[in-house]
Amino acid sequence: MPAFWLIKSEPDVFSYADLTQAGREPWNGVRNYQARNFLRQMQEGDLCLFYHSNARPPGLAGVARVVRAAYPDDLQFDPASEYHDPRSGPENPRWSMVDVAPVLALPRLLPLDELRDLPAWQDSPLTRKGTRLSVFPVTGEQVREALAAVGWPCPRRGEVRLPSRLRLLSRFRQSAPAIVRYGTAAGSPRDRRFAAARPAGQPGTPASARAGAGPLAPPLN
Repeated sequence: MPAFWLIKSEPDVFSYADLTQAGREPWNGVRNYQARNFLRQMQEGDLCLFYHSNARPPGLAGVARVVRAAYPDDLQFDPASEYHDPRSGPENPRWSMVDVAPVLALPRLLPLDELRDLPAWQDSPLTRKGTRLSVFPVTGEQVREALAAVGWPCPRRGEVRLPSRLRLLSRFRQSAPAIVRYGTAAGSPRDRRFAAARPAGQPGTPASARAGAGPLAPPLN
């Protein structure tokens, strides 16, 4: 059943604006076993809170969705990548990735300091000291509180609503959220997040740096 997740990226490497410009992106380069296992649990249609890490300030920048469930991470097989794993082979790949697409940019960055003050986030891996997972599940109530904090209140408890024509209604229970079915975004996956380690002109090099993309994403069908 569809669920909610939080994914982290450093904005000077790959920001939510970059995701909006790309339209779709493979979430590769995860090299923590617990985070990898969370990636493998993701299903098409799951919602992700996109978090800017190692920023000043760090915080939530937007909402994304999973548009392809877990499949082998391409960087583990690439000797030119810093995420190459020589012990992993195509017959039994060690690492996985998913594809994500943008849904909506938040009207403002929701800083970590504000998240710490929200009741549902008190015991989150994000707000606990010593937890550095880059991918982990979040609850529907945590999503609801985060959206309300940036001015997108959800009047009914147990519902998550996104504003404007990209509205998505989600009804969830504490343990098993259920999301209304919706379309996926068009586009092809490209490796941008880790291209900085490669010489210009080689595969995976980004076309440009961060783009000042607005909140609109490919429409939900």
